[in-house]
Amino acid sequence: MDNLKKRSVLRLNHGECQILLCCRTGANHKERDLPCQDSCMASQHFYKGYPYTLLVVADGHGNARYTRSEVGAHLAAQAVREVSVDFVHAMVDLMEKEPASWKRDPVRHFKDHFGRAVIKIFRDKVEDHAFKVEGHAFKVEGHASKKSKKKEASESGKEELHTDSRKSIDRYGTTVTMALLFENLLFLGGVGDSAVYTVEQKSAKLNVKENIPEEKKDISDISTPSLINLNARYSWKTAVKTLSKTEQTDVKTLNRSPGISDVVMILATTDGMPDSLKDPSGSIEDICKKSLVHGLDWLEEILPGQLDEWSNNGVGDDMGVIVCFPRYKKYISQDKKNEAVQEEMFSQDKKDEAVQEDMFSQDKKDEAVQEDMFSQDKKNEAVQEEMCEPGSDSSSDGGYSYSEFAADDVHRADKAGSGDINSEKSKIEMADRDDVSISHKKNKTATIDRADLSTIPSQTDKDREEI
Repeated sequence: MDNLKKRSVLRLNHGECQILLCCRTGANHKERDLPCQDSCMASQHFYKGYPYTLLVVADGHGNARYTRSEVGAHLAAQAVREVSVDFVHAMVDLMEKEPASWKRDPVRHFKDHFGRAVIKIFRDKVEDHAFKVEGHAFKVEGHASKKSKKKEASESGKEELHTDSRKSIDRYGTTVTMALLFENLLFLGGVGDSAVYTVEQKSAKLNVKENIPEEKKDISDISTPSLINLNARYSWKTAVKTLSKTEQTDVKTLNRSPGISDVVMILATTDGMPDSLKDPSGSIEDICKKSLVHGLDWLEEILPGQLDEWSNNGVGDDMGVIVCFPRYKKYISQDKKNEAVQEEMFSQDKKDEAVQEDMFSQDKKDEAVQEDMFSQDKKNEAVQEEMCEPGSDSSSDGGYSYSEFAADDVHRADKAGSGDINSEKSKIEMADRDDVSISHKKNKTATIDRADLSTIPSQTDKDREEI
């Protein structure tokens, strides 16, 4: 039993439609050790291949005299389901017969007869349950059987039951609210203060609307319309909304595409939730936006704790909530496309950054080369400065200083590079030196000729040749 209670959220999904259900015991009921008297039910069906979805919330009355209100809430949900199944079957048959104008009759029938059918089936179920629980007591006290009571009520045309039976049925007091999705129609109806909110998209903006609001009543009247009231059929409220068929939408920017559905999310809830919130519409819009962004796994995780927090800080009542996204997968599919585009753009940005890094790296390399060249120039200047300094130390080999050898090493490449020019220059210099040598020799011979030959000692022929 404890393990079943731990499963606080139920999920249903058919195609694009995604549904979450959650029922939480209110803070006041926990203090008084009372059960949760709210009931939630969601169901998805096919009839002749046509899918339809039903959402129902029911709020059992909390007064002490409603000792079986949690059972009444459950029976009310069952009654709505049975009537809805018959209603959809009739609509499908009408669609096949009159495909062009089938919607007109179902809408009128829903407003005029759906609520009455729910109330009748609910009372039948309550009688069946009460008879099973108290049937023995009825017989001992001489009360009529279940069948005879129905016959008497039918014959007299009265809805009143035997006084003791009336008190018994009062124990099942409950409200009920429902939403039925079929094709592009949303049927809303109910008795009491539970509510159905729709989050609708209007011109790239989300708007929250409360549908079938509770009828205004005198402030001194603290009673709540209930399915057990004899005039319950007059308290049944209805509304029908037409949904546009959708293909896709951008949930990030809420940009509408042609044919986009106005209804993004439906939230059915008992009165405990809106009564505990200062701004129910704002909180519901926040749930819708974050669910579309973070996904339903996120909503499933946070919803039970959020309802508990609202109950603890609010009126302390039970809370039964159903969240339905009629076309959730379409929204998420488009969201995934947007993410893919963003990832592709991010990837391109990464590529651009890589190119910029390569260019920056090349600039660094060029700077390093320039720094090396600058450093080499500095070394050359230093060598030249050392060569120009007077009194530089000479090595013991050949009379060259260390700086001269260094200078030779530094300028060797330049000298080798200008080899051809230096070669021509050397030839010119050698020719000049030959001319100078010849001139010198002539001058020297002329001097000898002018000298007194008598002063020159006799020489051999070999010596003459040398001279």
